[in-house]
Amino acid sequence: MDHRQISTDDEKAKTSRGGGGEEETETLKNRIRGHDLFRLLLEKHMECLKVSLGGKGDIGTTFEAADNTECNHNSQLSSDLDELMELHCMALGKLKKDMEIELQETMSFINDMYLQLN
Repeated sequence: MDHRQISTDDEKAKTSRGGGGEEETETLKNRIRGHDLFRLLLEKHMECLKVSLGGKGDIGTTFEAADNTECNHNSQLSSDLDELMELHCMALGKLKKDMEIELQETMSFINDMYLQLN
């Protein structure tokens, strides 16, 4: 079996699994970028990055305030994408809170150790 046969078989398998290609990927990316919660997701992601840097780093990107300040929007979930975006938004919010708690505990421990050493 030569390499052309293998690549053809791979392409057939990809197509049968629904891996429709670059056009389908771009369409999905555009749907995600156009979603109501996308800007909020970006903001929450940036907040997580800021916390991970200890609040001292400059991320270099700012976003205007999103119209939806809460992850729970009032409309009924109409698709899997709506549910995914909402769950991701909530997960990022929880991650940020958890990281802040860990950072506070770490800083408290370091400060206590510093005081004991002095």
